[in-house]
Amino acid sequence: MSDNPDDMTRSLEEMAQKQGIENIPLTVFKNASGPPNYKINPDADVTILLWKGKKIDRNMAFRKGELTDEAVKKVVSDVTHYLK
Repeated sequence: MSDNPDDMTRSLEEMAQKQGIENIPLTVFKNASGPPNYKINPDADVTILLWKGKKIDRNMAFRKGELTDEAVKKVVSDVTHYLK
């Protein structure tokens, strides 16, 4: 989410290519607050949304410095649940 979506789109595309991300939808929303139904925490540095169908099932928000190795392991575990 960004108030400057053109720059963010380029950055996101570069990051996806560098990291080899192919099967995860990455999107840019024009507005730093995001869509109201996403319920984005304004204090979050990183927000991860997990979807079931067309609905958000999990909303994980991390303040700056909170997305630690342990937190990433938990996110990966949660994502793995969705692949079953």
